[in-house]
Formats: sequence, structure tokens, C-alpha cells
Amino acid sequence: MASITFTHRNERGFTFIEIIVTLIIAAILGVMLIQFMGSSVSGSAKTVDNIKKGFGLNQKIEEITRDYRNWLETSPDDSIAVFETAVNTNYADIIVSGETKLIEVNPGNDGDVKILQVTITDGTQTLMALFTK
Repeated sequence: MASITFTHRNERGFTFIEIIVTLIIAAILGVMLIQFMGSSVSGSAKTVDNIKKGFGLNQKIEEITRDYRNWLETSPDDSIAVFETAVNTNYADIIVSGETKLIEVNPGNDGDVKILQVTITDGTQTLMALFTK
């Protein structure tokens, strides 16, 4: 009689269920990673935008300061109110969202010392400069 032998193959591998579970876990982790990275990237863009706006405000105040120094040299006898008018005229596009105002330092004293406060705003950022004579 012929003997029939069955050989049992011992192949190791993953079952179909194990592969499906692994793919589901990887998909969940991938979605979580995309959500986290999306909020980080959009948040960093806001920071860069705020820095650009702040730099732009600083440049505008520097321009006004430059003109103030030139005005002091060329018009030493004029009052600070004249410079306020010049700022409001020359920088109307900058001051639109801000304001200029004269503040009297020592009211009632004969000196009439006044400070020009220039405030410019760009969205959430505000920059103020004080000028006096």
C-alpha cells in the first residue's frame, strides 16, 4: 500500500485582518498628523504677516522721523503745530488709520511746550512716536 504523506508548510506572514487593522491605524495617525501640521503651518503664516506689518509700520515712523529732523534744521522758529500740519498733509495715506494730536506738557506755563503724538495702526498692531520742539 502506498503511503500518502501530507507536508505541512509553515509559512509565516500576515493575515488579511492584520493588514486591514494596520492600514486603519495608519490612516487615523495620518489624519491626526495632517490636522496638526495644517494648524501649525497656517499659524506660522500669521506670525510672518504680523512681522511684515510691524516692519512696515516701523518704516513709516522712520520716514516721519527723517522729515522731522529735516524740519527742525530748516524751520527752527516754527511751532510744532506746523510740523503736525505737514505730517497730516504728507502722510495722509499712512495716518488714515491712526491719529496725530498735540499734547500740552505744562498747561498754564508760559513756555507752551507741546508734544506731537503720531499714532499709526495696521490691523492689530499700533505704533506711536512722540515729537517735540
